Amino acid sequence: MRQASLRRGLQDLSVEEQVVLRRIYPESEIEAVESLSGDEVRALFPDGLPSSDVHVQTLYKFQGRLEPSDFRRTVQEAVSRTECLRTSYCRLGREVQKVILMQPKESPNIICQDLSQLEGDALDKTLQQIMEANMRQEIDLVHGAPFRLSAFRTGPSEYAVLAVTSQIVAGCFDFRKIFREMGDGVASEDVPFGSSSMTEKEDDEASYWDQLLENLPSVPALPYEKSRRAEYRQGFYRTGLPRNISLSLQKFASGNRDLLMGILESAWGLLLLETNKGSDTYFPLLLPSHGTGGFLRVLPIRFRKTPEISIEKTVASQLAQIGESMKCSRGPSQELSFNHLLSFYDFLHGERAYSAVEAFPEGNVVTQNVWAVQGIGLGIYFHANGDQFSMTMIYDESRFKPYGMELLAKRYAHILQQVLLDWKQPLSIFERENRGDEGAKPFLRNKESAASPPVHSLISQINFMEGIDLSALRRDILHPRIAACFMGDRIPKKEMEENCIFVLKGTVSRNIKLGNGLYNLLDLKKANSWVNETCLLPTRRSSLSVEVMSEDATLLYIPLEEMSRLMNNEPLIQRRMLLHAIDEMEKYQRLWAQM
Repeated sequence: MRQASLRRGLQDLSVEEQVVLRRIYPESEIEAVESLSGDEVRALFPDGLPSSDVHVQTLYKFQGRLEPSDFRRTVQEAVSRTECLRTSYCRLGREVQKVILMQPKESPNIICQDLSQLEGDALDKTLQQIMEANMRQEIDLVHGAPFRLSAFRTGPSEYAVLAVTSQIVAGCFDFRKIFREMGDGVASEDVPFGSSSMTEKEDDEASYWDQLLENLPSVPALPYEKSRRAEYRQGFYRTGLPRNISLSLQKFASGNRDLLMGILESAWGLLLLETNKGSDTYFPLLLPSHGTGGFLRVLPIRFRKTPEISIEKTVASQLAQIGESMKCSRGPSQELSFNHLLSFYDFLHGERAYSAVEAFPEGNVVTQNVWAVQGIGLGIYFHANGDQFSMTMIYDESRFKPYGMELLAKRYAHILQQVLLDWKQPLSIFERENRGDEGAKPFLRNKESAASPPVHSLISQINFMEGIDLSALRRDILHPRIAACFMGDRIPKKEMEENCIFVLKGTVSRNIKLGNGLYNLLDLKKANSWVNETCLLPTRRSSLSVEVMSEDATLLYIPLEEMSRLMNNEPLIQRRMLLHAIDEMEKYQRLWAQM
């Protein structure tokens, strides 16, 4: 057996390996490289999901004083002395390599805000919105820092700290160590995240999995899926279930979250069978792990449709299967392929209200969430917020047709409503609906063509573009993109540098990053506003942060080089750009004079 964790310098690698690594990291940033053994690789990449592609979000309640500058300095010191916070993973040939860097290529992203004016339910709701928005932001685990930290002042000596990192990092570093360095409390014993007092069963469960997964069908096709021809590009879509459906779910479940999960995943199984024209399919559930130190488990769930069985009994059967699968200490021995997953992590991890949790000097864990990116095409994450249920879809944009997530969410809501209305009816009612038999309930069909707005016509309606011929817009702007955003969403730095971004709907705030973790409000931008004019400058003295302030917003992205080409070809755009710059100068001059 090959020796585990053999540490080598860059000069000890083969020429081919050095070439691959230099394409990813500058040579001066690499401290060492380790080759991982087969056992180590399997430990890092369990259940077919790379741990580096699994993100862990933890909300802490911290008691004490937290000055942004001190917090940022303490975090940077922790990064410099903690190897796992400077570690990345890449594949060289057939081997997985652990790459230890001198420092992350980018400094950790730390944001500080004041929420002390909120309390009770208002504070809990705001933090929930922040956590959902944070979930939709990407982490560059190869070139950037492997974690994000946000601190929110919630009282005179109380802070909420939100940490997001990969499962690899979260499994080897407890962020409460940072709080202990800053606070006056006595350090308590380290407890791994996701730990539990439950012990894993040692019984042989192979027969259960063999029976469940016997003659497993092929990986199901997803609605509105297309052939993938590009690299992974993370997209997200968030939607709340219609009010009447949320109330019906509450009525059926009566506070039983297990039953609620069974209803939601059964409706998804019916949607998959409708797409694949069959009676047997499977999909994985992302669930909390009951093993010590674990964050999640990916369990395959088999869904078979028996037409004469009622919807109620089908849901009960699914719940029984989930219960049996969760009792197993390990997943199936055979490797399973899947292209999507459902997550009920919020339902089963015992989420607590922030306002009801006691603050500790070393930080008290309020709640955790887990999601997966990169390795799969689609993850659907269900959330419960009081009497309202919502879904966040994180997906690979290159795998789905335009507006595929919107159409998928509408179709899923329709099937879910059908499940609740025909609770005692046999599953054959769905077959009658799809065939359009007489007496069947109307079948909701969405036409893609009706959902696709004319992008260039929207561009021409922006004040900055008025009077520009539509043919000129089509000639110079070839790859415009419209993005739906929600309250708390932030525009990634890369998008700000590579695109000219306009607000079509909603309100966003522009903030200037001072470097100490605080963001100072510059101004608010509403519909028809240009968010990042400074992207045209070859060098910039300030860094902008943009956050969505309204319940939702629609943004237009135009690639920078295409916008530059339009400006060069259209004198009217050049004149408006000059006037716009002078107007901005006058605005900030007046603000400066008032200070």
